[in-house]
Amino acid sequence: MLLVFSSVQGACAAKACGGQLVYSAGHVVVLLDLRTRSETVILRAADQVSFFDYPVVRSNSSVILESMHLLRTPKLQLFDVRSKQVSSLVDGTMPTYIKASDTLFLWRGLPGGEHLYIAHLDTLNSALEIGEDPPLEKVNGVLDVRTRPVVAVSRGTVAFLGRDLKVWTYTISTHQAQDTQMDDCLPEAWRTRTSQLVCRRGENGRFLQDTGFSLVDLRTRRSTPINIPKDAHGLVYSPDCDLLFYASEGKGLWSTIRAYDFDHDSDVAVSPTNRFFNHGAWLQLDGGSNGDDAP
Repeated sequence: MLLVFSSVQGACAAKACGGQLVYSAGHVVVLLDLRTRSETVILRAADQVSFFDYPVVRSNSSVILESMHLLRTPKLQLFDVRSKQVSSLVDGTMPTYIKASDTLFLWRGLPGGEHLYIAHLDTLNSALEIGEDPPLEKVNGVLDVRTRPVVAVSRGTVAFLGRDLKVWTYTISTHQAQDTQMDDCLPEAWRTRTSQLVCRRGENGRFLQDTGFSLVDLRTRRSTPINIPKDAHGLVYSPDCDLLFYASEGKGLWSTIRAYDFDHDSDVAVSPTNRFFNHGAWLQLDGGSNGDDAP
């Protein structure tokens, strides 16, 4: 059992975490052991023009991730953490895997922008298009990128920001999409413990000039602020210990990985790193929960 410590009113409260954090950092994929705070490179790109990003857990020992090359179409690959074997799956970016239905959501670039697809893992070449990404826009000269992997909010439903800049939900069993009417939320993660969406908040669909992060109830739309920095990125929720891991600015271009404790509204630096943390996933190696049962 791994432990993460958070500072609570000058004391240390231990939270048991039975998993590890896997994250992409450009040319490499890294596994962070929370017990020792040590990092191990588990996958390395073959050359300097290839990159990895958006790892998602498929099983207790494998992840699906995006493999990019400057001169080729992005592909999704399956990586076995134990055997180190890599197998190609399908063209696409920003995957989200739903274990209950063995279903994969992915984005693909088409004329006019990115389009969202869904496919069963056994029939990836027969993906069904279900939506389009929000339009790109420059805010104060900086491109405001609003496209994110869809967020699982139950065993059979996901949430994502649609082209109309509102949050939509999509139910796998019925293939039905529903407009939640929320227009100030960029879905980032799902807090299983309380069934709430972790949102990057914005104004008028603009998220570079955001007002921070909040927990949002999809039914009531009631919002509760989360006390993490506005520059936080790569949010990863651990259902084991109800912690929200994220990266913030560290020394120079590198990231500091931190953990936010919902129960005590506090966070602590987990690990400084000499890499830039892009995106991550919670990997359970020893029989705990990857969050598949709940959502």
